[in-house]
Amino acid sequence: MTGIKNEFAGQLRARGGRIHELTMLPGTLQGRSSALVNLWMLPVDFTVVGSVHSHPSGNYWPSDQDIEFFNKFGRVHIIVGAPFSARSWRARSRLRRRRSGRSPPAGGGEAAHGGGHGITPEKVTDFIWRTVNFLVFAAILLKLVTKPAKAFFAQRSTDIGETFETLEARKAEAEAALRAAEARLAEVGAERERLIEQFKAEGEAEKAKIIAKAEQAAQRLKDMAAMTIAAETKKAAADLKQEIVEAAVQLAEQIVREKIVPEDQQRLVDDYLAKVVEAH
Repeated sequence: MTGIKNEFAGQLRARGGRIHELTMLPGTLQGRSSALVNLWMLPVDFTVVGSVHSHPSGNYWPSDQDIEFFNKFGRVHIIVGAPFSARSWRARSRLRRRRSGRSPPAGGGEAAHGGGHGITPEKVTDFIWRTVNFLVFAAILLKLVTKPAKAFFAQRSTDIGETFETLEARKAEAEAALRAAEARLAEVGAERERLIEQFKAEGEAEKAKIIAKAEQAAQRLKDMAAMTIAAETKKAAADLKQEIVEAAVQLAEQIVREKIVPEDQQRLVDDYLAKVVEAH
């Protein structure tokens, strides 16, 4: 720890009457012989009670600049130095009285000697400084933010207006599309009914055609059956007639053979020959 050459500076926070946290302000500059702290960066925070900075030389006595700083800010100020051990530090107040110990109290000089904790001129001055710092910071922030914010909200207002117009246009388009869809649905319904009726009519016509064709086919079958029956009947009659003729011939031949005598046979032959001679 004895090799630390630059001074450092930070702020002390207290809780319950004892210091419990060390913080550092943004923009703090550290050098071989001094540390520069921007008090205007202090937050409006009453838990910040003082400062701490180092003397690498090991001399715990505050310089004139330290004393001036102590009288402007805070109630407890700690100086640490070489060899940077648990006992190499001193605490001082605005009254320039030296204090020592393991843990410095958070109160002011009066509190260290049994004084009260009321509102003191030092507290008022500290509050004023912090308020001024806050107002300056707020003014700078407002200056930096106002113009972009105006531009942003103006553009946002324009965008919202355009968005509303776009939404209205889309709404109108959607309503028109809905009406067109409803009209189309009505047309589709009418077309469906027309097609159903057409299909019914075509079905009935096809049914009638099928029935007519079936009746024609049945009639043709009847005609063919009648013709077949007539032909078969005629053929059967002819066959029966032939059979009767053949049976009669056979019967006649049989009768002739039984009844004819030689003289009758000779006479028949002579008659047949005479007929043949006459024919030629």
